Amino acid sequence: MYLELYFSTVVLKLTLSLKIFESRIRNMAELSSQIEKLDKHNYQPWKFQMRNYLIRKNLWSFITGIELKPVMHATNPTEEQIRNFNQWNEKDKMVMFVLSQNISNSMIGHI
Repeated sequence: MYLELYFSTVVLKLTLSLKIFESRIRNMAELSSQIEKLDKHNYQPWKFQMRNYLIRKNLWSFITGIELKPVMHATNPTEEQIRNFNQWNEKDKMVMFVLSQNISNSMIGHI
């Protein structure tokens, strides 16, 4: 009974996190669309704009490596470890989404 309640709570939290994540992704797509996509001619302005955008969104630490993936014990993670991992994972996905939306298709193979 306890395990069922625990897993139901975890599923509910993940569902809510997913809805929040989807909303944030939509907002980020709208804002980041103002940045010209990276191509072979515009690296410096793209870098400047992308850096400032990610700083404003509190995501630059993922690029610099300051924000490290939290440790989560595989066999018996605590609620705090799960929460920290889920928050980190959500932000990591946001960074990847923003970057992928702001790089021209012709540059993807060079990354």
